[in-house]
Amino acid sequence: MAGDKNTLTYERDGYLHTYSLSSKKSTQLKINIVGDFPWATTKFENVTKAAKAASLSPNGKRGIMESRGEIFTVPVEFGDARNITQSSGTADRTPIWSPKGDKIAWFSDKDKKRICFVYCKSRWNV
Repeated sequence: MAGDKNTLTYERDGYLHTYSLSSKKSTQLKINIVGDFPWATTKFENVTKAAKAASLSPNGKRGIMESRGEIFTVPVEFGDARNITQSSGTADRTPIWSPKGDKIAWFSDKDKKRICFVYCKSRWNV
């Protein structure tokens, strides 16, 4: 516990709080620490050698592929690749377009089970 004449600072349940002696109110402090740790920075990686199960959408505007356990859609011409699974710790595999191109299906080992997911076009902007 620390403080001055009007405020006490203390720890409770892993969080720091201040207590105002004048107002008799306690407030949890919000602490955000930003670091420049190499493993926490955004980086770009060339994953072309790890790309598998690539195929073109029925309309020919986007491709889909699996790489490093994630499913990506990539534009044929201009734009950004999109990670549609964003599933750290899960291996997503074998993506395939529906015949109309409005859905993408793939297998995942989420929860240590082999599950088939279907991703609808309404959830992404193509």
